[in-house]
Amino acid sequence: MVDLENKLQIDEAFKNKVEDLVTGILVKSHGTGPRTKIKKMHNRLNFACPYCGDGSTDVLKKRGNLFWDTLFYHCYNYGCGSHRSLNDFINDFTPGGLDSGERIAVIDYIKSNSRKSIKNDFKYELFEKLYEFAIPIDTFLKKTNSSIIRKDSPGFDYLRDRLLVRASDEFSYSNGKLYILNLTRDGSKVAGFQIRNLNRASAKYLTYNIEKMYHFCGLQIPEGSELEKLNEISTLFGILNIDFTRPVTIFEGPIDAKFISNSIALCTVGRSISQFEDIPTIRYMFDNDASGKKAMMALLKSQNEVFLWSKFINEHKLHEYKIKDLNDLVIAAYRNKSTCLSTIDNYFSNSMLDAYYL
Repeated sequence: MVDLENKLQIDEAFKNKVEDLVTGILVKSHGTGPRTKIKKMHNRLNFACPYCGDGSTDVLKKRGNLFWDTLFYHCYNYGCGSHRSLNDFINDFTPGGLDSGERIAVIDYIKSNSRKSIKNDFKYELFEKLYEFAIPIDTFLKKTNSSIIRKDSPGFDYLRDRLLVRASDEFSYSNGKLYILNLTRDGSKVAGFQIRNLNRASAKYLTYNIEKMYHFCGLQIPEGSELEKLNEISTLFGILNIDFTRPVTIFEGPIDAKFISNSIALCTVGRSISQFEDIPTIRYMFDNDASGKKAMMALLKSQNEVFLWSKFINEHKLHEYKIKDLNDLVIAAYRNKSTCLSTIDNYFSNSMLDAYYL
């Protein structure tokens, strides 16, 4: 609560008072049922948005979030996006819910904590440094003796067979090797890459972080870099193109991430995802195999949104196709002349009641 110097303490007493106020707001806005329930996370309260109602098709949707570290409310429903300070949020529904001393203390707290980010370990400064150190694409192509794939050039047949022609600018080719590029938003630089040897049927992907990329290209990495952190995020494919206020889909492989906008690829299912755990817009679509499903089951137990592969395949009658990942699914839909891809958003769930459908 507020101490003698009018400083706000985010203690249990203050949290309990805010939770009581939020509960009253939810009852007033939603009546009764699942939409009035609050999920208590360690860094925030998560609940159905009282501004937009969080949609009409799923009463379990909870895209409203009140963050304790910033004392700001934000709704991650794409059609809403309400963003309010705690004072404004409470006052919109319960005028006088916080007394004058508490409101002043909240204002002071927000001012002194304005640089805190809801992106957890993802700092804007780190993204800026990764962009700064990323290698200009012309330099990368020259050093790797590779070329961006164009129609009828080497590597084009592979992209065509995988229905990736529209993303050809994100690949280069040299001497039987396909380079999958982790590009900056403007496409002018390469922050990391993978190599797939097209001359081997069972070739594994080799992943190069920014440090390994500099060595591979025979370049000296700049001084003063936070190398460990840059190495970590440089192999998160798509990380420099993400809008965290919208749904973000996390895949195992970079190729799958080419088919859904605002996506990130981990490059492996076993990778730590702790940096994403406090970002409420994250959802997971790992591979439709034993390791992918095992990882998604663990995520589902922690109330993360995961893709229900079995339910999707059953309801769209795609059993005849061998579907391991999203790329396989896109190809199956194309061959089957199916519009099933337009329904993908309906098959994500964070309820353990849906574990059977994984």
